Amino acid sequence: MKKKIVITGGAGFIGSHLVNFLLKDKHEIIVIDDFSTGDIENLHPDATLHKAALENIDTSILEGVDIIFHLASISGEAVSFHSPNTCFLRNIQASCNLLRCCIEAKVKKIVFTSSMAVYGNRQTAPFSEDLPCNPTDPYGVSKQTIENLIRTYGNLNFFEWNILRLHTVYGSRMNLSDPYRGVTGIFISQALQKKAVSIYGDGMQTRAFTFVEDIIPNIAKSGLDESINKQILNLGSGRPWSLINVAKAVFEILGEPENISFFPQRMGEAKDAFTTSQRAREVFGDLPETDFRVGLASTIAWAKTKNNLRFNAKMLDLDLNLGESPIPWLKG
Repeated sequence: MKKKIVITGGAGFIGSHLVNFLLKDKHEIIVIDDFSTGDIENLHPDATLHKAALENIDTSILEGVDIIFHLASISGEAVSFHSPNTCFLRNIQASCNLLRCCIEAKVKKIVFTSSMAVYGNRQTAPFSEDLPCNPTDPYGVSKQTIENLIRTYGNLNFFEWNILRLHTVYGSRMNLSDPYRGVTGIFISQALQKKAVSIYGDGMQTRAFTFVEDIIPNIAKSGLDESINKQILNLGSGRPWSLINVAKAVFEILGEPENISFFPQRMGEAKDAFTTSQRAREVFGDLPETDFRVGLASTIAWAKTKNNLRFNAKMLDLDLNLGESPIPWLKG
């Protein structure tokens, strides 16, 4: 059955891929995006666009909607220390208004893309859904708060819900001009501009990198499948890579000599951060996982076609001065 679906952040990196996937099955797609980080070039022409910030929308925009995929947010653990006010307004307050509109419009189901940042900086990885949440940065706090709000109203039977905790997603349409978030995009952007890749600490921190095209089908399934309800699921790769090896792989794929600069460790950065997806495998069955080198090569090939590689340090308002900021935040 065809559904009327809203995707917040549908002109963004992950959201635009989800829009395209759902349009293949002829669902009616409405995108809400303020283009603070999204790109009009990402938007499929068959989607209906409402250009608006979530904190300003009203109930009428959601009338008759069956499912909401809530992807819009200001993301990034490290940068959130410097932008707590922005994080509160654009994540928590915006989501509160969205939930109010959902309840008033009687939306049937909401799927929220959360983050492994809710687990905090732990001693051992991988993280499972059974771990208590203990976020250690404002971004993680905002994601946990939104999770709790969705569960609170959902458990009062205002709507069905699922929460997907994504991590370290990369691929085409990632924002290459964003100096704050997405280590693969930052590395690729710096390398394509013949600049040194910036690593904070010794580069032995590990992350498991998730190719965007691998997770889109199951994000969609979590909304469309009526049997999947009230689930909190990690969704992403479980194969860790050290940041130093990611940087080396970028240069190897480009056929360029390694050019890496090391800087002091950033505030609050986890040593090892990735999750187990066993529960998601039990719910979804198939969990595609593209080999990281293959996905990275595909992303680099896409990035070579783009012109917007220069970092935009004004993308976010850094409302709290905590001293010296990482180099990419300050330089184009």
